[in-house]
Amino acid sequence: MKKIIKNMNEISGEDVFAIAYAVSDGIWVNGFFNHHAFEAKVNDSADRYSIDNGRVSYLSITAKYYTEYDSFNASVARYSDGEWLMRPNKFEDKKMIDTLVSYLERLPRHKEFEPEQKQTA
Repeated sequence: MKKIIKNMNEISGEDVFAIAYAVSDGIWVNGFFNHHAFEAKVNDSADRYSIDNGRVSYLSITAKYYTEYDSFNASVARYSDGEWLMRPNKFEDKKMIDTLVSYLERLPRHKEFEPEQKQTA
């Protein structure tokens, strides 16, 4: 089940758009935050392989840069299954990741994304 998350702007004041998909053990979230694209896997429960032993077990953040003649995407950070594959370098990026992870940790469990069962009379 797909759920659109429209109001994430309380975390930064930035316009944010994200789409979440329920999977068997959590949700995948794809979106834009603070002029960066992100993809995250948020588990239903915390575990030792997630960021700070929380619920986010995968996080990829990219930024789009423009030059006079071209544009390109560059990875800002990547975390997967217990380790940082690419650590953020700038203080601003670290702060942005902390804010984003804090928000993702508060998302509902995957069962809350499933369609409601119809009651029969």
